[in-house]
Amino acid sequence: MRFIGLDAGSVSVKYVVLDENGKKLNSDYVRHKGHPLKVAFEMLKSVTRDALCVTGNKNNELKIQDAGYKIQDNHASCIMHHASEDSELQTPNSKLSFSLSITGSAGRLIASVLGIEPVNELVAQAYATRKLSPHVRTIIELGGEDSKLIMLGENGVKEFSMNSVCAAGTGSFLDQQAERLRLTIEEFSELSLKSKRPPRIAGRCSVFAKSDMIHLQQIATPMEDIVAGLCFAVARNFKGSILRGRKIEEPISFQGGVAANKGMIRAFRSVFDLDELFVPPDFNLIGALGAALKDMDDNRINLFDIKRLEDFIKSEKPLEAGYKPLISEGDDFFERHIKGSEELSVMSNESKDRDALCVMCNEIKDKNS
Repeated sequence: MRFIGLDAGSVSVKYVVLDENGKKLNSDYVRHKGHPLKVAFEMLKSVTRDALCVTGNKNNELKIQDAGYKIQDNHASCIMHHASEDSELQTPNSKLSFSLSITGSAGRLIASVLGIEPVNELVAQAYATRKLSPHVRTIIELGGEDSKLIMLGENGVKEFSMNSVCAAGTGSFLDQQAERLRLTIEEFSELSLKSKRPPRIAGRCSVFAKSDMIHLQQIATPMEDIVAGLCFAVARNFKGSILRGRKIEEPISFQGGVAANKGMIRAFRSVFDLDELFVPPDFNLIGALGAALKDMDDNRINLFDIKRLEDFIKSEKPLEAGYKPLISEGDDFFERHIKGSEELSVMSNESKDRDALCVMCNEIKDKNS
């Protein structure tokens, strides 16, 4: 049995594959560019087709080999074919099966299509953190369009807070500003560390941030200072709108895709006056890990049929199709339109004649009086 954790968010899709002992065998992180279902489908198809092959060795011990690797000994021979769509995933004596756990904002739809109960995002983040990093007391999680503050207690989530519907102060906000500056997000991250005097930039609204950036560019502010100022703006926005005066308990774990941004790590440490900010090794996979680990510990096995997701995607109306044209060939719209226009023109002329006649009558009446 393999356990797949799938985290489909607003910007990216992540997955992890765990064995029965919770050991990570494989993982990936892909930006879906507005197509989370298609990316999730390709991921699941790849995992179930090119999964790791488990075979027995001469000592009857389990050995994990990469897909595509051929093993031959006295006990087993197992070959995985990457190109084959219908190749079976097998151990020497049984078919390898998968349990799927799903979380994330876009994951709810995927779970509904596959008939699986999704794991709440907050629960997934907290569960993985408590299991993998038990020393952590507070979680700062920044994703594509969500920012979360999760305070942990002995029994799980003690308190939490999230951003509003506005995506200002999240990963998408930083992506937008990086694009305006014609920087990749990787260049953005490295450049921010070079700043010595980050200016103050509005972080609660991307419109105000753009105005501040334009002003800073007009006065020849160095690019690294502008970039660092944006990072500090996000950190201050988190402190003001998410933390809201609460006392934050250390150690603090910084998670989510934005944790890859070195400038954000620096900004949070400065704004929150932290000596240390813990960033877990799989900071961008915590949600997927938490979903899989929780279902494993709860003994929930979610078998799934990937064809249901494929059929659902195919049934969706492609954006290119658009809507039926209002006017099609063979329609007498133009004839009716021209005829209607002529009738309106005649009526208009008759109305003008009546108006002119009324004016003449009034003039004659005035003269006689």
